Amino acid sequence: MDSWEFNKIAAAVLAALLLAFGSSTVIGLMHGGHGGGHEKAGYKLPVDVADASGGGHETAAKKEFEFGPVAAAMQTATAAAGESVFKKCKTCHTPNEGGKNAVGPNLWGVVGREKASHEGFNYSKALKEKGGKWDFDALAHFIHDPKGWARGTKMAFAGVKDTNDLANVLVYLRSLSSSPAPLPTPTAAKEEKPAPAAAAEKPKVPAAPAPAGEKPAAPAAPSAGGEKPKAN
Repeated sequence: MDSWEFNKIAAAVLAALLLAFGSSTVIGLMHGGHGGGHEKAGYKLPVDVADASGGGHETAAKKEFEFGPVAAAMQTATAAAGESVFKKCKTCHTPNEGGKNAVGPNLWGVVGREKASHEGFNYSKALKEKGGKWDFDALAHFIHDPKGWARGTKMAFAGVKDTNDLANVLVYLRSLSSSPAPLPTPTAAKEEKPAPAAAAEKPKVPAAPAPAGEKPAAPAAPSAGGEKPKAN
């Protein structure tokens, strides 16, 4: 093989190598180039951080519980329906007269009883500090949300949230007495209607006084030829 043939072969090999390395470099540049083969495509989406107060994404304020609707529902509630709701409470409370304390105190005569006063039961500090009597308003708040109304209570119960169920169970608790307390009077909201506007009257303009030194004008005389009325 002469030198001419050798040079041709060497040039062809060199051209092939240049083409191979050049193509890989161009492809690398098109896909992110300089050593970025391990980088992930795209970008990270911003993360919505929850409110530090623990509110998260919940923006609507929790509606405050009111006794008024419950008092109104108690007017048609029944002890029989309330006894059915009370079944979930029998795990911790006895309802009969002279019944023993269980996880919770006996509830006979609870309506009108002093809070944290039933003999033989060790009440939580939260209830002891409440003070006062168990009227329907206080019972409704406690049964609706025990831990919310008396923070620190030992009563592990989520509460009765439905207005009608709560009214029925209150009427049932009312029946656990030899002399049941009267039902609460529902406080109906009074809407004051504005009084009808009186018909507008035009203000009376007083007559202008006569100029000084002049007598007020006399009434007009009857027309000439007028006849006086004849007496019958």
